[in-house]
Amino acid sequence: MVMKDPAYRILQSYFTALNSKVVVDEVTIPVYTTTPKGTSGNRIEMSIITQVDESIKDAYMQDVIVSIDCITEFTTRGSRKKSVDISNAVIQLIITTFGGSGLSISGGGYKYIRTSLDNISALDEITDTKKIYRRILTFTNLIEQI
Repeated sequence: MVMKDPAYRILQSYFTALNSKVVVDEVTIPVYTTTPKGTSGNRIEMSIITQVDESIKDAYMQDVIVSIDCITEFTTRGSRKKSVDISNAVIQLIITTFGGSGLSISGGGYKYIRTSLDNISALDEITDTKKIYRRILTFTNLIEQI
């Protein structure tokens, strides 16, 4: 048996967990797995970074690493705080949803084992015309093929 690729199902599970549910200052933050051209403003962009084979003798296992980029853009006044608030809301939703083994990858021949928040990093860009603040969250998901 060869290990299958669970990445698409995991990304869809994250999208389902976050879409229309991240609300900061009474505003719902849009979530994208593919960001449309010309998108600006506050948003969440997600992608699979990598997959690492963690197989043992009797099981096919993978660490599937998901990156969630919490982006805020301002053309006038604005601060890093909004991106921090968005990332905190995302962390709460992911830990609440997946911490209780709520990652839904059913029907694909996979078993969810655990999710962990591995890294939070920041990237700021300030120009003459805008300010962009980003908080990048990295989650690792251990998945077993059954």
